[in-house]
This record gives sequence, C-alpha cells and structure tokens, in this order.
Amino acid sequence: MSETEEKLAGLQAKLNKLAQEELAKGTPRDQIVQKVLEKLEPEERELVEHAASTSGGPQQCLFCSIASGKVPATTVYEDGNFIAFLDINPANSGHIVAIPKGHYQFLSELPDELDAAYMKLIKVLEAAAFQGVEAKGVNVLQNNGAAAGQRVPHIHFHIIPRFENDKISLDWEGKKMEPAQLEEIAKRIREKAAGQMKSAPKQVVVQEEKPTDKKPQKPTKEEQKELPRVRRRLP
Repeated sequence: MSETEEKLAGLQAKLNKLAQEELAKGTPRDQIVQKVLEKLEPEERELVEHAASTSGGPQQCLFCSIASGKVPATTVYEDGNFIAFLDINPANSGHIVAIPKGHYQFLSELPDELDAAYMKLIKVLEAAAFQGVEAKGVNVLQNNGAAAGQRVPHIHFHIIPRFENDKISLDWEGKKMEPAQLEEIAKRIREKAAGQMKSAPKQVVVQEEKPTDKKPQKPTKEEQKELPRVRRRLP
C-alpha cells in the first residue's frame, strides 16, 4: 500500500467517525459533510479535495483499492463483479458495504447488465444481516453525490442492521409543498425518466383466467327466439 493510500484509508476512518458523531448529535444530513470538513486539519482537507478532484478514475479511489486487494477489508462476499465487506466504523454491528468492483461513481452509471445481479446481492445481504446478528430491522441506504452524503466516489450500498433503541437517526424534517409545485416537479422527472426508458423493453403482463365452478347457463326462451334472427343477419 502506498503512503497516499494509507493516508486515505486512515482519513476515511476518521470521516466515518466524525459523521457518526454528527448524526448522534442530530445534525441535519445535508449539513453533516460541511460540519465534518470543518473539523479536519488543513492537510486533511487538502487530501479530501484532491481525492474528490481525481475521482474520475480508480487510481485514487479507496473502494477500488479494497476491490483490488491493495487495502485490506473484512470481506463477507466476493465474486467477479462485486465485493461486500464490513464497515470499519459501523453504525451497528454487522454494518455491510457492498460495491461493484468496476469504478462507477453514481448508480446511474452502473452498466445495465449488472443491475439484476447487484440487486440480488443486496437482497441476500439484507437477509444475512437480519440472521447473522439477529437484527430487529435493516436499513438499505445508497447515496449519490457529496450533497447526499456520498463520502467515497464509488457506488456503494450500506446494509445496516437495526436494534431496539440503537439511537441511529435517519429522520428528516419534511418540507411543505403545494400541489402545483409537486405536479411541476413530477412533470420534469417524468420527462427525464421517459427519455431513459424509451429503449427499455416493454413488459406485457398476462393475467391467467381463474377456473370457475359455475356451469354455463342455458339461454332463456326469449333469448332463444332472438338467436335465429341474429344468425339470419350474418353473411
């Protein structure tokens, strides 16, 4: 491991710890990144800014270093495309981080052919987290962008086991929106989503006919009288 990678690994642990402290204080999630940066030494802030500015490739990515084996991690699952490991500063016992081995910063950048396998892995890990530490619940979280709390510029899911009174807060203060505002926002999102889905194959849902025990009813006398007339009108 290079000196820079060692510094990044140590800094990542510190960032995680400071972020958890802010969460415990009840700091709003959109303010946590700024609060954490304020507590760093000038040299540490410079390293964070440098890592962020070079996040377009795997050379400076902590998770890429874990995926390649350059940075050690406690692995719970690994295959050719994905690796999952325990967070070094977990929110709770059994806190898992699951990543693709390829370097992609945002979820929207993940190749379509990996979607199904990634979601299947998350489902498996969610169930394993429940059973492995006898959790009472599980949070599955995924952040995109620093403003959303993404501290490592590489796609990752957090699978966090939850327990009664564990004091982890994921609450936020709801904003008031007028119906017209909601509709305008929905319109813009629908337009963007429609553009992305044009090339997606359409799914046809076939509903199976349910068997019935009812016997076919015989036509009434009046209906029987009408039947010949209907037949005579046919060509």
